[in-house]
Amino acid sequence: MTITTPAVKELEERFILQRSIRGKFAILVSATAILFSLFQFYSTIFPGQIYLLSRYTIFLGFTFFLGYLLYPLRKKDKNKIPIYDYIFLTLSVISTGYFTLNGISIIDRIGNLNNIDILMGFLIIVLLLELTRRTIGLPLVIISIAFLLYAYFGNYLPPPLGHKGFSFYRIVEHVAVTWEGIMGIPMLVVVYYIFLFVLLSAFMERSGVTRFFIDLALKAFGRTVGGPAKVGVVGSALFGTISGSSIANVLAIGAFTIPLMKRYGYKPEMAGAIEPCASVGGMIMPPMMAATAFVIAEFLGISYARVALAAFLPAVIYFLSIFISADLNARKEGLKGLKEEELKTFISDQRVFRRSFLLLPLISLIIVLALGYTPVLAALVAIAMTVVVGIASGNMKPKDILTALEIGARNSITITAAVACAGIIIGVFTLTGLALNLSGMIINLVRGNLIPLLLLTMIVCLIIGMGVPTTPNYIMTATIAAPALIKMGILPLAAHMFVFYYGILADLTPPVALAAYVGAIMAQSDFWKTSINAVKIALPAFIAPLIFVYEPTFLFENLYSLAQVGHLVFVLISVAVGVLALGAGTTGYLLRHLNMVERAAFLVVAGLLIFPEVLTTMVGFGIFAVLVIYIRSKRGGS
Repeated sequence: MTITTPAVKELEERFILQRSIRGKFAILVSATAILFSLFQFYSTIFPGQIYLLSRYTIFLGFTFFLGYLLYPLRKKDKNKIPIYDYIFLTLSVISTGYFTLNGISIIDRIGNLNNIDILMGFLIIVLLLELTRRTIGLPLVIISIAFLLYAYFGNYLPPPLGHKGFSFYRIVEHVAVTWEGIMGIPMLVVVYYIFLFVLLSAFMERSGVTRFFIDLALKAFGRTVGGPAKVGVVGSALFGTISGSSIANVLAIGAFTIPLMKRYGYKPEMAGAIEPCASVGGMIMPPMMAATAFVIAEFLGISYARVALAAFLPAVIYFLSIFISADLNARKEGLKGLKEEELKTFISDQRVFRRSFLLLPLISLIIVLALGYTPVLAALVAIAMTVVVGIASGNMKPKDILTALEIGARNSITITAAVACAGIIIGVFTLTGLALNLSGMIINLVRGNLIPLLLLTMIVCLIIGMGVPTTPNYIMTATIAAPALIKMGILPLAAHMFVFYYGILADLTPPVALAAYVGAIMAQSDFWKTSINAVKIALPAFIAPLIFVYEPTFLFENLYSLAQVGHLVFVLISVAVGVLALGAGTTGYLLRHLNMVERAAFLVVAGLLIFPEVLTTMVGFGIFAVLVIYIRSKRGGS
């Protein structure tokens, strides 16, 4: 789907500062990116042909080379490549090439690396930090450098944070060369899984699948009350299955839905809030979950399918809450849906349901995963299916296949840089033993009480997540905060989903709130009003992680009997009605406008139902029923 609005162009320049591509430079970029994607296909289909460290460093080499071609050091270098970038490009080739050619012997020398090994490792760290700064900004770079300094100067700190201190050689060896740092789990996940899914996203966009998501949502919900907002919610849920970024989701879907919402009566601060909420929800939507599901699976040593299954019900409840909020806000403001004649002007191709075969790539992805095959095979099958349906629909020609290969490789640069940079932080944690010390400190701070620990962890995750992309955000929160939760007896999957959720919600939470910030600019609305509305709309998502902790059946954990399955159904019904009550309380509408006392009563009901216990749930259902009957009886006179 092509994005052309001025607001979106301004945002793309602000968040994705890339060089202008023309002439021979464009050919070089395209050729390198396509070769990168083809190399990934080859190394994925024939994994035993390339030594692991060499495969990682070839991958990094492509990323560095493309990254330093595309992302300038300064804004004024946007139309040229200055001499220092040629130096960066040369150092990229030398350092990654050295590790590629000497991978086996370097691994054999760990513990006794020579000066050249250390120099090349140091170059990789520096190149990675600078590329991360260029692609996503300073926050993650500053954190990474702080951890490196901590590893070197830790002997000057008092216990329990202090340690014996490590030499420059030891730090570079551990962070840049061993499987505990940059070349550890984060890089494994990027190389094996994330790149393929980013590529799949590019193929889906070129084949018309992304636009079909919008058309399908328009056809299904465009004429309903608050149709434009519901189109945004459903479109973002579908697009979120393949998107790896909440910002990209807002840009792609919001470019269409935010102006549409404003046109049909939504206030700018509400239009600018609903779409970011839905877009952030896309990050928790299986099967991709912003590619973080793969990292969770690797950290916990469980299957990717298990993680996706655990994320399913929370994602359904989240989007249900956004959908309810959009509906209630529309009814409160007296907004209507699109008329049939208007609807036809927005749908790109009127044969919407006849184009349902465009869903086959997504369906095939889910089926292959459900059958227990690897995510790698699922992604390859889905890419092949995307090409087939793209050609069958007339949306994809050979040129589009090459373009998808190029776009996929280019889109992977930011994710790779951020995730690999998070590997520096993990390397310092494993080198210094900081993770164990932090867990002990956190537990001592809350004196072994679970509720203060959960609140403290939530705050830590929201702070760490400010301005950091989803996957490295999770890597940091999982390393820093999750171990303390697990020590307190929380199931590992619930603990990791807890920190994952709150890290993502930083994109909606002031003062940074990047997704809400993008939505506010696109809607031309006040940032603070927009972000506050976003928090109100997404309130169930702020509560959901607490449900993981107290009701692990919500993640399909501990389902060993019919009684436990019945309990899960009970929990689902209770939470769903609680979400409706919460929506009524926050929007001030259910069947009619609500006064402050009625709104407060619904918020109390939401509290009783969202944390389901038999007694509180029965009381909550009873109060909810009485409130609805009372409101209906007073509806005519309101």
